[in-house]
Amino acid sequence: MNPTDAVTRILFEAFSGAEVRLFYLLAYAAIAIFFYGVYVQIRKYSRGTALRLEGRLWARLGAMLASVLSHRTTARRDPAAGNAHRLIFYGFVLLFAGTATITLEYDILEPLFGIRFWHGQFYLVFSLILDVAGVALIAGLLFMMYRRGWMRLPKLDYARPDRVPGDPDFNRPQYRREDWAFLWTLLMIGCTGYVLEAARLVWLQNRADIWDTRWWSPVGALVAEGLRAMGLGRAWRRCAPAWAVVVSRSDRARPHRSDSLHKGEAYFHVGGFVDGPRSARRAALAAGTRFAGTGGRGENYRLNLEAVAESRCLHQVRPLP
Repeated sequence: MNPTDAVTRILFEAFSGAEVRLFYLLAYAAIAIFFYGVYVQIRKYSRGTALRLEGRLWARLGAMLASVLSHRTTARRDPAAGNAHRLIFYGFVLLFAGTATITLEYDILEPLFGIRFWHGQFYLVFSLILDVAGVALIAGLLFMMYRRGWMRLPKLDYARPDRVPGDPDFNRPQYRREDWAFLWTLLMIGCTGYVLEAARLVWLQNRADIWDTRWWSPVGALVAEGLRAMGLGRAWRRCAPAWAVVVSRSDRARPHRSDSLHKGEAYFHVGGFVDGPRSARRAALAAGTRFAGTGGRGENYRLNLEAVAESRCLHQVRPLP
């Protein structure tokens, strides 16, 4: 079997059931708000007078699609803005299609028919296309921000021709704020997507099926390499357990165990002592700490996180009941 055939991304990896339910609750709420917005627009247009149009419906629909997909009207007025808008439009459309493709498999085809296709070579090409789409989106947004913020073209001025400076709402500043908020929101969505992608690569860098194929997501891989160059890859693995461990006195500490991802293996380390199965590496880590040989009474009474930190994943350590 080709080694890449097993490559995929596990959705909701390490998520609890409650977290998954919260995700779907927020997703359905966002979809409901979207459809309400569509309803508001339809209600507004339905109040107007009916307009008699020439030509058949399908001909008009085809003309509309040709105009939207070609951006010819935007490009005719301003070629640079038209090209930037193409980057934004097609970048976002591809990213939306990618999300819809994942939803199609995860929520419809796999649970209902057992059909899976989001793995192997398809998944790798899929990742590459969406990475390039994200770059197109960000590039188009940056140009539009430059055009609006530094070029200051007269046609982007919202000043009302029927009023003079000093009149209320002469230059309609709320329109500018809305434009900038829209641009910054899309830019943050695009950039944070790469940060999350890079964080996942750093998190799972010891899994060959993920790290060896990282360059199929070139932008995310570059960001991940940057995180590793800054030392965040090592810190990610070693500091994450500290977020879930309650630092306590060793003589009051209770045994801890890792979560269900680790199939019940438990490692408890205080002052250089480790209970339960351990490898030579863990033993060496324990022997080399400044708490070793102190009988479990280190000067700061801290849990030695190095001995329980796995390199393959984030640990969530919690007390045994």
